[in-house]
Amino acid sequence: MKRSAPMTRTRMRLVGAKGRARQTRIEAVRPAIVERADGRCENPLCRRVRPLEIHHVCKRSQGGNEHPDNLVALCRDCHRDTDLPTGQNRRLEIHPFIDGFGRPFAVFVQGDRSQNIPL
Repeated sequence: MKRSAPMTRTRMRLVGAKGRARQTRIEAVRPAIVERADGRCENPLCRRVRPLEIHHVCKRSQGGNEHPDNLVALCRDCHRDTDLPTGQNRRLEIHPFIDGFGRPFAVFVQGDRSQNIPL
């Protein structure tokens, strides 16, 4: 089967031209997200200073996009804990929330503690 665009391998799957375009959009807003996070993990229960990874609050498969209101900067440990499959022991969950004034928030739930941050 002939492909229209070359494929590259990521950690989990092959990514074609469409996947590269999404990654390019995320990289375009990365500086704004890291600046908003002040160089720290945006999980209010963590706040470590480490290299940050970008995480979607509302997943793309559930209609999320690459808008800064839908992205948070997490350290590698917190990002790994959010991306565990539901059947495994997921230690951190992030839920999108919009208050009565239309402002977006991310609600972080870790064990029996929860805290929200404005986006």
